[in-house]
Formats: sequence, structure tokens, C-alpha cells
Amino acid sequence: MASRKQAELPNTRRADEGEIQKAIKELDDALEEFEKAKGKRIKAAQLVKAARDKAQELLKEHGIEFYVYEDLGGVERRFFTKQTVGTCKVKKEKRTSDIDSDDGDEE
Repeated sequence: MASRKQAELPNTRRADEGEIQKAIKELDDALEEFEKAKGKRIKAAQLVKAARDKAQELLKEHGIEFYVYEDLGGVERRFFTKQTVGTCKVKKEKRTSDIDSDDGDEE
């Protein structure tokens, strides 16, 4: 796929679009490798997530909060379950019956 897959049909461009760029084989090859690498990165990220999820599940199964291990480079690491607490604002109706409804008139 070193070049464009399909040639452009004549007289299909508007006047404001300009001319099509000429194909540069080296650039097409480099961008093809770039797209392949992106696909590999996405696949690798999916595998990492699956392995992390499995390890999280095993931590829960064994009832421990963290596990100390050595990575491939010999560095001691700690794998732990990450728990977060979140809050959100809850809208309530204003209570107007308990509040003095002074409209500004002195009566």
C-alpha cells in the first residue's frame, strides 16, 4: 500500500479545494507503519487492562489490600486495590413555607 488506493476522478474537485497532493512513497510507508503501531498499542493496552483486572480480582479473592512483587527489571513494586470515594451535589426543592416571604411591602 505504498500509494493511494484509488486515483481521483477528473473534474470532481470544487474550485476552493485546490489540487491533490502528490503521493510520496516514503511518507506513505512511514504512515502505514504508524497506523500499524497504533493498532498494536491499542491491543497491548487491552491486554494490560485484562491482566490488571485479573490481578485486582485475585487480591479481592485472597482478601488482601496490596501485594509486593518484583517487576521484570528487578524493582520491588506494590500492587494494590484502588478505591475511590466520590461525592456529588444533590438538588433539592427550596423550602419556601419555613422562610419569611417578605416581598418588600411594609404591611
